[in-house]
Amino acid sequence: MGNFEITSNWWKQYYTGKPGKEYAPDTVHEKIWANEILSHFAPDPNLKILDVGTGGGYFARLLSAEGHEVIGIDANENAIKTARMRAERDGVNPEFRVMDNHALDFPDDTFDLVVSRNVVWTLYDPAAAYLEWKRVLKPGGKVIVYDANWHLEFYHPEIAAWVRSNEQTCKERYGVDMRVCTDDKAFYDTLPLSDVPRPAWDRQTLVQLGFTDIEIRSDISAEVYTEWERCLYAATPFFEICAVKPELEEKKQFVRSYWNQAEDEKIYPDEALEKWAEIYGQYLPDGKSLDILDVGTGGGFVACALAKAGHRVTGVDLSDQRIRSAKKNAAAIGLDVRYLCTDAGELPFPDGTFDVVVCRNLVWTLYQPEETFAQWKRVLKPGGLILYVDANWYYYLYDEASRAKFDPVLYPYSQSEENRACENSAWGMPLSSQKRPEWDCEALVRQGMTEVESLELSSTARTPEEQRVYAFAPLFAVRAKKPENDPA
Repeated sequence: MGNFEITSNWWKQYYTGKPGKEYAPDTVHEKIWANEILSHFAPDPNLKILDVGTGGGYFARLLSAEGHEVIGIDANENAIKTARMRAERDGVNPEFRVMDNHALDFPDDTFDLVVSRNVVWTLYDPAAAYLEWKRVLKPGGKVIVYDANWHLEFYHPEIAAWVRSNEQTCKERYGVDMRVCTDDKAFYDTLPLSDVPRPAWDRQTLVQLGFTDIEIRSDISAEVYTEWERCLYAATPFFEICAVKPELEEKKQFVRSYWNQAEDEKIYPDEALEKWAEIYGQYLPDGKSLDILDVGTGGGFVACALAKAGHRVTGVDLSDQRIRSAKKNAAAIGLDVRYLCTDAGELPFPDGTFDVVVCRNLVWTLYQPEETFAQWKRVLKPGGLILYVDANWYYYLYDEASRAKFDPVLYPYSQSEENRACENSAWGMPLSSQKRPEWDCEALVRQGMTEVESLELSSTARTPEEQRVYAFAPLFAVRAKKPENDPA
């Protein structure tokens, strides 16, 4: 059973697919919540809002009542049925869909707001979910999260004692006999955030993902809880996080839109996968199954090659279209590869996650290559490797010797509209005018990498015909090691 199915099944205990006897509209409290959420926006009657983990549709219904266009999603089909019934009773019309919070079926830049309440703690891959939420936000759009450290009591006896005391006080003082959490530690143990201090984790992750204007209020209980709720939940402060998706730089917009147009769904031949697994493998430690990050994965070719060789591979790409293709390509040949949509320099992984960071034909496209190298180094384990393959694809625009080897007859793609667009973009890319791989080696040394070397690949990775056609852009590999004593 997959993570999505596990989450969906767990929530079945709370939703029957019916409105439920607990349904009791509270327009005063709903107005408080609507004002709280919408206080982050200038008055606007036309917000497009995604309510993730909508449950019974509480946020979706109250925001729809305020005149906004709202879609609520949830992993559990019964929750969605309940939400629809309650919306009908309230006379509001948000749309509800069954969907995984980690894999949203919406185009890029769709929503003004992604909002959630008591959801992030349930996520099996919260950083990946934040990435997806960022992807579907419009530039300038906001993610707003309401949550608490609900399950610390299962990992810290002193908090458990405090919670039990609050439960008893709430029963005696208000007649409310409730547990803060159900005793389901086996499930909580499977969730990555159950024993993680928050919202500190959220802030760090959102920064790494490129969100800006991050505002956190560590306890908003006084604003949104009733008196008995403040008593019951005193040991688990209810926090609010608001973060903004920045405007995508014009250059990156070109890169993303260009690759979003590319169809890259294919069955990769075994011989091609094995060839490139061997090319990368000759520079990797022998006989080890490694945690590998493939940056700018595209259709997932390198990721699939290394996964087929027995490694645990994660692929990332700025283009959601390419990520969708990569997932289908891996599934078509029975490979288990994790794919996420994010920028090469905005990685949602903790420090020291991977043994190797790889890429192919990516570095030449980077607008901030040294900052990106720093991110790659950060997510490497001490002693880990950066290993990538590239070419000086547009050096001929600047260098006479390379231009002399550029034959438009041999390279018919040079006359295509796509190549002209790439040439226009390449004029503004910092590495197009650099002599490489010499520049790469110097830059990696500046980032504190060691054992930096470049390797000629044209003679082994290209056919004789490809060597003739691409004589203007020799293929090379660059390999560098993160020092063993460098934890950063």
